[in-house]
Amino acid sequence: MLSTMKKELEKLEQEVASYIKTLEEALSHREISEEMLKMDLKEFDNRVIRFLALYQPRGELLREIIAYLKIVPFINKIKKSIRSFLKKRKKYPVENPTLEKLYQNSVEALRSLKMGILAGDIEEVFPVILEYERSADKLYSQLVREVKEMEDIEEGLKLLNLAKKLERITDSVKTIGFYLLFAQEGI
Repeated sequence: MLSTMKKELEKLEQEVASYIKTLEEALSHREISEEMLKMDLKEFDNRVIRFLALYQPRGELLREIIAYLKIVPFINKIKKSIRSFLKKRKKYPVENPTLEKLYQNSVEALRSLKMGILAGDIEEVFPVILEYERSADKLYSQLVREVKEMEDIEEGLKLLNLAKKLERITDSVKTIGFYLLFAQEGI
């Protein structure tokens, strides 16, 4: 029974990695993919709950399955933020070097999370994820200062709206990393 549970957990972990990979690719290619639109997080959530009901895991396995339950809303937040960013970016093609840095930062944060999950060693990449999140906060603050000096308030608000979506992505990546680290280390 233990090997069956571990195999099921591995499937769930691979699916989380697949979701993160899909989101990272959509953001890095600046295009909402068909695969991203088909992501069914409710079904994933239901499979996690079924796992809990069927196997009644304990200890480390329970910690891992609870972590998956906790990260589903954050994967969904990332998905929504990417969709909103990409749609608004097409509608308002604002060019700003700080926004571009924030965009690259968000892509790299997602990429780091994906690599940590695929390697099975989130502990190794978590400090990098934290640095991307801190950097996103600094870039967003810098952008706020830039907008305060802009003459066109409407353009500034559009810029901040785009930037907020990117900043939320890195926040959610950090939270997912935290829960996966908790699942792995119990800290």
